[in-house]
Amino acid sequence: MNLFQMDNHKVVIQPEAYTLIPFAKIWDRDKSKDKSTAAAELAFVYYMCDYKSDFDQIVDKEDRASEIAKYLKLPKNFEPDKDIFNAMEFYNQRQKTVTMFLLEDVYSSIDKLRVYFREVDLMEYDKNGKPVHDVMKLTRSIESVAKIVDSLRILEEKVKREKDETGLRAGRSKGMYEDAD
Repeated sequence: MNLFQMDNHKVVIQPEAYTLIPFAKIWDRDKSKDKSTAAAELAFVYYMCDYKSDFDQIVDKEDRASEIAKYLKLPKNFEPDKDIFNAMEFYNQRQKTVTMFLLEDVYSSIDKLRVYFREVDLMEYDKNGKPVHDVMKLTRSIESVAKIVDSLRILEEKVKREKDETGLRAGRSKGMYEDAD
């Protein structure tokens, strides 16, 4: 879905986006002349959902939303509402492929692994004085991290190539006149 693009460090909303109900609702509810709130809310949708977003690496969705809202011209107490959630769901369903969903799940798992490494207490002992955590298992896990990171980079490249090659959602066929020159 190429309805939102980055151009000169700014989210550019393609005119056809305004014809799609989930995005049009956000645009139409902003009665201001400059539509700055709608533009910021649609940029929020882009930054939350697009795989090319600079915020995509923030795994926790609440943390990501908070971080994005901080850098957009949104109120300090901004909370995404039903229309924004609907637009995000619509965007995700049309933009993400199976491989992209898999990558998102891998990020989530790696983030949990990162937290585990940070929080494991090798000085923790059970009531009999035996170590709770096996140092050798932890060491082997740490040795595996480089392989995990390499695999992650390969998956990220596959997602990027998939999006660059097709520009389409997985499983969708090109229209009769697409790519016709």
